[in-house]
Amino acid sequence: MIRIQTLAICITSILGSFIQNQQAINNIECTLVEYRRPDVFYSVGTGSLSVEPTIATVNFAIEILNELAEVALNTANQIQSKAFKSLQKVDTTNAGVKISTTQFQMFPHTEYDYTYLNPQIKFKGYKVIISQKLETPNLKIIGQLIDAAINAGVTTIENVSFDIKQEQKSELKDQILQLAIQDATNKAEIALKGLDMKIHSIKSITVDQPQYKPVYEYANTTMIESAAAPTEIYAQEQNLSHTVTIGFIIVPIDQ
Repeated sequence: MIRIQTLAICITSILGSFIQNQQAINNIECTLVEYRRPDVFYSVGTGSLSVEPTIATVNFAIEILNELAEVALNTANQIQSKAFKSLQKVDTTNAGVKISTTQFQMFPHTEYDYTYLNPQIKFKGYKVIISQKLETPNLKIIGQLIDAAINAGVTTIENVSFDIKQEQKSELKDQILQLAIQDATNKAEIALKGLDMKIHSIKSITVDQPQYKPVYEYANTTMIESAAAPTEIYAQEQNLSHTVTIGFIIVPIDQ
């Protein structure tokens, strides 16, 4: 009985010693793995370009109110037809003026009547609203187009925006991305030089969505009468930017 207990104690001691040695070996291996892991330096780069806009968009609306639905609709349609012809005549360069309807609404219009102590809702007629969008690459005639629309009976100029054609955006996007990558690389090289390190290779790269918004120059104005003086609209340069984050694997400069 004593021999069996002694043997069990010996086996337990040997097994415990083996486990401790194995854990020590594993710790050494983990330490070596961590030591061998490459150092990664993350750098953020930005590329941007300022370019002249190549297309202008004018959003306008025709709003008519009449007691008779038929009269309101016919009046709005007549103004729309007159405005279309007037706008097409403004462009004499054959650059093109594209006009499209973005929304059509027709509904009974009511207002509160405050004549009495208790305000009452009164029917005022039928309202017709036709919203349209005008696009042209001829930026020099935007003011003339607005004046022509107002003179034809258009009641509201909602906004004017300047943008870049889609095919140009695709070309510029590639250029800006290259600038952003170069910027990130330059920043990393400058920072690492002072630490006696250098770039070995690239571990990862993250490309953010390009930052770009059309510039709005003219907004939310209701026109009742013809403009007394010609309208002048000036386009501004568009700024496009791209940001990238690059993870560089770095090594000592003497390697």
